Amino acid sequence: MAAFYRLTVCKGPNCTYNGADAVADALRTALERRGLTQTCELTRGGCYGMCAFGPNLILRPRDPTAPPDPLDTGDFMLLGSPGEQHYSAMSADKMERLVEAELVQGVRVQEWLHINRARRKVG
Repeated sequence: MAAFYRLTVCKGPNCTYNGADAVADALRTALERRGLTQTCELTRGGCYGMCAFGPNLILRPRDPTAPPDPLDTGDFMLLGSPGEQHYSAMSADKMERLVEAELVQGVRVQEWLHINRARRKVG
């Protein structure tokens, strides 16, 4: 069975100013190029409150059989759910590599993960 994901690019004012629209467009193109639009849902979330680190991208595995939760806050905050990844300082030119690594090969791009950037380490 294919893995399903929800990818959310922040659309808060700081992330947008710093290129989040281009990130979302490049991510959409990368997903389409690899035929992943049926298993990967791309959304634009509100501000995560981490403006200094943006553009921010949150990736979460999702269960396609689960009913939508109208009170889900996932597009506005980190949930700490299993498999959730927070990538910070994203740019359009990183999207091809991110899609290939995370969604095709199933490996993290360690140097782009927010927690590793904040601690200034990889791995």
